[in-house]
Amino acid sequence: MPKAKKGECPSNNKRIIPAIEDYSVLQPQDQSDNSRSIDSPIRDDQDVDLTATEPEQPLMNTKTAGGKKRVADNDYDPAEFSHEMQKMLEGFKADISKTHLQKKKRLEQLTQASLKNANKKVDEIWKNQQILRERLQEEFSKQVFLVYQQWESDIEKSKEQEEKLNGLDDLERNRLNQQELLQSELKKEMQLLQKRILMDTETQADQNSALTPVGHKKSF
Repeated sequence: MPKAKKGECPSNNKRIIPAIEDYSVLQPQDQSDNSRSIDSPIRDDQDVDLTATEPEQPLMNTKTAGGKKRVADNDYDPAEFSHEMQKMLEGFKADISKTHLQKKKRLEQLTQASLKNANKKVDEIWKNQQILRERLQEEFSKQVFLVYQQWESDIEKSKEQEEKLNGLDDLERNRLNQQELLQSELKKEMQLLQKRILMDTETQADQNSALTPVGHKKSF
């Protein structure tokens, strides 16, 4: 396989670097070797083999901060993954429940405050309307009392006027009765006077005829 000298950029040759999840798994001997290899200078005339690969380190089960073992990529455990996912979902559920309870409590507080303010405003409006109704009722009672007094006064006056009219009717009726009596008496007196005049006239005529001579009567 061709080698590339220092300063050249190979097109197809790539250096393979092993993917190590946790550098803490390296043993102290490996770390010292790597440090020596890094610290050792490279001479200009030395050829660098870009195809050389570092020895892969075996992946081991490492421990986390909580003391639990972390499974390596090649030792995947579905039960452990399901357990971790379940714990994560339970944590999300707890957070959601806590947030929901906080929002619910906040909503209840806001609702109670709103209801308290609304009840306070309603009480104030009710009191103001009650005072206004009492004033209106008092004014209405005064006006009704004045109108009632005026009505009673008008009734008394109408009664007095009615009594006066009844008295005038009685006077007029008495006057008419007296007038009829006077007319009947005058009529009777006129009839008597007329009869007396006729009788006096006949008597005078008889007397005159008796005193007149017979020959004188023929001359007539």
